Amino acid sequence: MATFKEGIGLDQADRLIIVDGKYYAIYDYTTIGGNTMPLVIEVDVLDVLANPGAAIETSIEQFESDTGYIFQPIFMVSQLSKTDPTDETTDLDYILNFTKNQLEKKANALGKKWFLNDDVQRLFALQAITGEDISEYLEPVLEGYGTADERDWIELVYRDINKAEEIVYDNYENLLLSTNQMRITGPGVDALLKDLAGDVSSGKFGTGQVAAAKVNEIISYLTDSVKRDMAGGINAIDEEYRQYVGQIDETQSGIAAAYSLVKDYLGEDIAKTYRSNGMLEQYAGLLRADASAGYTEGGGPNETKLTNDLQAAHDKIFPGFEGSKHKDWSGPIYEIGGTTLGKSFLTAEEKKQMDLISQKVGGDMNLYEQELRTQFKNDADYQDKVLLGATSVFNQDISGVFVGQGMSRR
Repeated sequence: MATFKEGIGLDQADRLIIVDGKYYAIYDYTTIGGNTMPLVIEVDVLDVLANPGAAIETSIEQFESDTGYIFQPIFMVSQLSKTDPTDETTDLDYILNFTKNQLEKKANALGKKWFLNDDVQRLFALQAITGEDISEYLEPVLEGYGTADERDWIELVYRDINKAEEIVYDNYENLLLSTNQMRITGPGVDALLKDLAGDVSSGKFGTGQVAAAKVNEIISYLTDSVKRDMAGGINAIDEEYRQYVGQIDETQSGIAAAYSLVKDYLGEDIAKTYRSNGMLEQYAGLLRADASAGYTEGGGPNETKLTNDLQAAHDKIFPGFEGSKHKDWSGPIYEIGGTTLGKSFLTAEEKKQMDLISQKVGGDMNLYEQELRTQFKNDADYQDKVLLGATSVFNQDISGVFVGQGMSRR
């Protein structure tokens, strides 16, 4: 049933109610979040009503109980924009859908949270269908929302939207430059930076160094799973940024230092194993945690624990060299191995075999050389050396024979 008389250029409301003797037209608006929210407009000109008797009488309390929203009429029917049958942009459904789309765009560009607030959406919808300024109504709606900085930001958005967008874009460019320098990658980087730029601009993170520290914290937790786990896991990240876990690539910072540390104590073969099984990333994360705590030159608590653990592992794996490091004794071992086997260059696999022999015989070089010859007896280089040695002895013997014969002739 029509709420308004035909031909007066008003979009029909979804229903008509009476509260305390006054008529109100109700338009149901679906918010971005999917909720159905009532837009309440006072009917100040009763002549426009098609059938006043069809209005349902209710109370404020009952209305709020039925809808889940506060009863908040702001505009009047006399303020409603007129519709033009020849212009679809004057149709209420078109206006509300367009408003919703604009809100979503602004939410992405200017700090999304408050734009998606249901009461704010209602004000925008009312503004769209009446053409009236809603600025004066925002303050009570947003009272208690966010921080003073965030409320100042909202005021700027209404006072000078272009200036607000310029600030967000500048912050986005600064963040993009910083993350490029930090070599932060991943499919979610661009969306993350836009969200951060909006929140930084809106004052959600505070200002100056406080805001910078918050941004660094969020990025570090997203790029460093070790640091995130040390801080309590995914719950350490602000809820709205948890969606980016797995969308931002893990940082490689500290990997080289961790690899070098493991290689020094346990050798290159074990260091490669640590890299493939994920242990190296754990170690790198601990070293980064030390650096974040101010131990930029090493010697932090995590590094100290790592070196103690690696020393203990070394002494267990290579008991014959207890108290030393792999890098301290492996050089001479490889040199002896190369000389014994006639190799000027050792492959990683050959070094691994020599490490295993050293593990077996400890520091006894005689046993080491014996075991080396046994294990490499089928090695081509070693066979060539043995053959060359045998040929050298044979040549010496023949030479001796001929020299002897020559002397006997004289």
